[in-house]
Amino acid sequence: MELTQNSLQQITIKAAAETVRSRFIGFDGNHCAAGKKAAGVSEFDGYTGKYMPVHTYGVVIVEVGAAILEAGTPVTSDANGKAVAASELALANGAVGVTADAAAPTLTGSVTPEAINGYAVTAAAADGEFILVKLV
Repeated sequence: MELTQNSLQQITIKAAAETVRSRFIGFDGNHCAAGKKAAGVSEFDGYTGKYMPVHTYGVVIVEVGAAILEAGTPVTSDANGKAVAASELALANGAVGVTADAAAPTLTGSVTPEAINGYAVTAAAADGEFILVKLV
């Protein structure tokens, strides 16, 4: 299947390092770090110190770092800026669930440990394939 993107908004970001097209780009101009919020997705390869167009809204083509089995999967970035399925929210290892007779834990902050950068519109079977992602 041929993928066709529909980018509705772009910005330019100065590349802090060499970057690869169709990957999540961080606000610092590098490939987005694992689990972090991306500024957007690079349209072309980026070159250190040069400005590059970055899609920030719409449905765009993104390279995957692992299989994404179905459309609708929330995606985040891996350490190379590739899309990977976001993990389900769960209790940390060793954490105690809240019950009616236990003290409720206090939550602080407003940012989840893993940022969702979009939702898969298409699926991919393996690392290095490309999918459509609706950016959020």
